[in-house]
Amino acid sequence: MKSLLMSLLSLLLFLLPMRGMAQDASQAGKPHITTEADIPRFTYDVSGSASEVFQNPEAMDDLMKRLRLDIKGLLEDYVIDDRATRKSIHGTLAMIALLEEDYSAAGRHIDLARELEEKQASRAAANLLLRSLLAARQAMDNGQELQWQEALSHALQDRLGSMPWDIVQDEIESIKGQLELMSENLALGIIQSTMDPAVSEKGSLSADLAKQLASMKVYVTMILPDRDTYHSVLTS
Repeated sequence: MKSLLMSLLSLLLFLLPMRGMAQDASQAGKPHITTEADIPRFTYDVSGSASEVFQNPEAMDDLMKRLRLDIKGLLEDYVIDDRATRKSIHGTLAMIALLEEDYSAAGRHIDLARELEEKQASRAAANLLLRSLLAARQAMDNGQELQWQEALSHALQDRLGSMPWDIVQDEIESIKGQLELMSENLALGIIQSTMDPAVSEKGSLSADLAKQLASMKVYVTMILPDRDTYHSVLTS
């Protein structure tokens, strides 16, 4: 028995470095992204203005598919040394996954983005409302007999209860302020004033603007409908 255990241990010690070597080899030859300036610039031809795309489900879906392909390509084709770039990539993929109703992928990317937050307050509060939304969906999928607003309220309360208030207070106040200020009309006005002129001038939409559209679409379609529930918990 002792000799068998020693043989297994020797095998494990052999396999572990080999696994690391295989991972290193998979990165060999790939270009590195060490700063934001190293990121390839993607642009997307669109029919009409950015605000028209935002309001057209089919056009928005097509844009998100193209954006997802390019953003996932960065993870597959590059070694991304820049922490902020990795956080942005996972944040964008989370927004796209939410719009595509792939909630499992959305949760994974939200968690990966949070891990890359350097400040404790930002890490604790990052995507707080969306994390609560996903947790509420999971609770209902698991058969908990709750109304949607009740499930959402419980999920947000659970997350707030585990946070150090003295550290996250400013972040929570900022989230409350956004809830009070944002509306679909305001989002559309921002797009019309900041993105439409750029699309009109260049005839295309940059990846940065496409990412902003994704985030705003998620906020308008997934956060604002439950604004009162979120605000009630945050102010209690």
